[in-house]
Amino acid sequence: MKNILLEDRNCECCGNKSNKLELIWSGSRIVKGISDTYLFEHSISVCSRCGFAFSSPCPTEESLKVFYGDSLSNFGVLPAYSVEKRLDILKNLSLSYESTIVEIGGNYAKEFHSEVNKLFDKFYNTELNNDINISNSRSLINFNNEVDVIAHYDVLEHVPNVKKFLKLCYSALKDDGIMVCEVPNVRLYNRSFGVQDVFHVNHFSVTTLSRIAKYCGFELIKVGHNASSRAISFVTVFKKTNIYVDKSTYVNQSEYFDTISILYDSIEQVKMLHKHIEEIRKKILKLINSGKSVTLWAVTEFLSMFLDNFDLPEKVVVVDADPRKSNMLKHKNISVSTPEVCRKHIINSDLLVIFSPRSKNNILEWINKDSAILDNKKVEVIGVTKSNVDLNSTQLLPRL
Repeated sequence: MKNILLEDRNCECCGNKSNKLELIWSGSRIVKGISDTYLFEHSISVCSRCGFAFSSPCPTEESLKVFYGDSLSNFGVLPAYSVEKRLDILKNLSLSYESTIVEIGGNYAKEFHSEVNKLFDKFYNTELNNDINISNSRSLINFNNEVDVIAHYDVLEHVPNVKKFLKLCYSALKDDGIMVCEVPNVRLYNRSFGVQDVFHVNHFSVTTLSRIAKYCGFELIKVGHNASSRAISFVTVFKKTNIYVDKSTYVNQSEYFDTISILYDSIEQVKMLHKHIEEIRKKILKLINSGKSVTLWAVTEFLSMFLDNFDLPEKVVVVDADPRKSNMLKHKNISVSTPEVCRKHIINSDLLVIFSPRSKNNILEWINKDSAILDNKKVEVIGVTKSNVDLNSTQLLPRL
């Protein structure tokens, strides 16, 4: 097992020192990559001066580079975002076809990338994930004042040095070039499990993101909430300028109090999630001891949480539609099969627990094909908030 190394971090929104932050949340998680296992120590602190929420100590850039390089791509996975909404933002930029666009961290997004290729003459994809074979890959540092548009979706929340990242974008863009950035909205954490995402080291509001971008020479020209491709996010459009602002005097107490309140609401959501997990654990043990059958579907972060400090009975079957995940629980001595192999067991299960809320309807549709019907009373879904909203879909939800 590899430990994700940590380092202290000052506030990038106002410059406040790491010893003047308020710790709100901390925890740890063991995460399985393709070839190795990683221990993440995770925390969220809020700057008492400006209200920016972020991790300090924070995973080092080098540790995260190794981890993300060892992660599974999204190949064959239905996108958890609206392709149409992403394209609408790009179309509304009204740029000529001769323009150049670079997407950072796009992963495997066949449908979206196919459409982007029709809008721009040159399209490049910058990606750390070694599980992806990219023909149009090019590092951002190899561009200098030559890109018309840079787009990154659900990326900046993972970046331990935000200003360094944004300055690279700034250098790559032409004068008056455009940056499209979409990130989870900390203002919506009160209805999600946002505080416990070990992969997120930044928790932005429009205010904190736009302020940090200003320090790097970007002017905010558009904000979209309903226009974002995921309902837990907001999308921003920035323009490269030659105007910079000083951060040393920036204070925003209302942002601080608002963020603190929202994060504590998110913690309450997490407590309810853990309560639900404990209830399902007891239900499974009771069923197995009575000779009943149980299926767990989807190897996700929710399943990892479920298995923490819990010995899964051997007779419980775990399935995932992605065959690449067959060894993802090997470190726990749990085998993962594809649903096709276990179809009879799944149909006859006395309890089916789904760990991917956004996939629930597709899973039940697959089970109920050929007139096989699974009683809904035998189905439990882990990862739905108290408002009964699936937050990982394009309607509203926490990232898996």
